[in-house]
Amino acid sequence: MIKILLIGSKGQFGIAFRELLINRTKTLPIQIFAPERKELDICNEQACNSIISNLNPDWVVNAAAFTDVDKAEESPDLANLINGIAPIYLANALSKNGGKLIQLSTDFVFDGKKSTPYNTFDKRNPINIYGKTKAKGEIAVEEILHPKGQGTIVRTSWLMSPVRKNFLLTILKLIKDQKKIKVVSDQIGCPTSTFTLSEVVLKIITDTTFNSNKLEPYFHCCDEGQTNWYEIAVKISLLANKMGLFEINSEIIPIKSSEYITIAKRPKYSLLNNNIIKEKLNYKTHKWEFKIKEILNYLLLKKIT
Repeated sequence: MIKILLIGSKGQFGIAFRELLINRTKTLPIQIFAPERKELDICNEQACNSIISNLNPDWVVNAAAFTDVDKAEESPDLANLINGIAPIYLANALSKNGGKLIQLSTDFVFDGKKSTPYNTFDKRNPINIYGKTKAKGEIAVEEILHPKGQGTIVRTSWLMSPVRKNFLLTILKLIKDQKKIKVVSDQIGCPTSTFTLSEVVLKIITDTTFNSNKLEPYFHCCDEGQTNWYEIAVKISLLANKMGLFEINSEIIPIKSSEYITIAKRPKYSLLNNNIIKEKLNYKTHKWEFKIKEILNYLLLKKIT
């Protein structure tokens, strides 16, 4: 029986991962533990030590994060505590007790100055507090768990899902309520469906457990292709209209980042090279447009039922 401790079970990824595991437990010997924040405060070192020593999980999946990029600039200490220090506590506890850690991270650990996809070995150089605190969490895994083969860092980008707060759901609300929407067109990357990320994380666990595969220190997980926020918004609008989710009368207008002022700076280019998940996990990626449609289909089904 594989024991998985999932931290951050109420977030976008956590919800999708739990749903996937419910479907797979019929064929896989998996037991999941998903404590809520009030049951496990990962910012408390003693709490981390206690749950890991008592539960003795084979895997800890840390999906808990301070993800509001702009609010992180206003609350750097809290962002650092959740994104940077908590992974240190988890890594230390696993180092003492055994078990492996999958630390979810972000494309925002890079500065966006490249013009080709970021590789797992590229140098980190975050340009905002969110990225800096997530980089600190990565370093904890590298220093404490990588030497023992007990940890991996899974970077992802532009996460989207049918639940919680994300760009896709925001666009759906805007195109329903507003006549004109301005969307940034000069930030380059690729979205990641939580369905994709969940499948990849589970494959890391099963391949390492059942096939005795060596745990890779890093993975980059995103859907296939290169795009920008404007193109994604247009695709969401077209698909939603075609699928009859609701009547759309809005116009989507491309703008430059300089016209959309935010508290935190964003990388201009943050496309991740996802070859490792294809080569090492034999995972078949799909075009980002296909995965957007899959999320919209999920929403449509939910609406019908």
